[in-house]
Amino acid sequence: MKSSAKKRSTNSLMLTRRHFVFTSIGLSTFIYAQWLGGKARPRYQRSPDLMQLHYNDQKWQQLLAKNAYQVLRQAKTERRHSSPLIDEWRPGTYICKACDLSLFEHNMKFYSASGWPSFHNHIHGHLETYTDF
Repeated sequence: MKSSAKKRSTNSLMLTRRHFVFTSIGLSTFIYAQWLGGKARPRYQRSPDLMQLHYNDQKWQQLLAKNAYQVLRQAKTERRHSSPLIDEWRPGTYICKACDLSLFEHNMKFYSASGWPSFHNHIHGHLETYTDF
């Protein structure tokens, strides 16, 4: 009797064709949904009357500091707590370092404890973002 109980428990752990098919379908659906959700598409629409800057990489490297170039043009992330804007709470407007366009007002900023400046809103029409995963 003990051997039949042991045999039954090992059989329940075996992968059947049905398990394989359902697992494959579920995994494929999950991967497809991630791919669909991660396609680069704008979340916010840029105002059509704003002129986009079209410079080559050499020109951008001349215009921007090395860290700013990496963040703004190569989609790198600056180190946490490295931005002087974390502790900046004076009234004013946050300006893009590349194009001098106003992006955020001081009252749109909040403390998130994330290590990066955080904003709950932006100046509409001045920001265009893409999903990068």
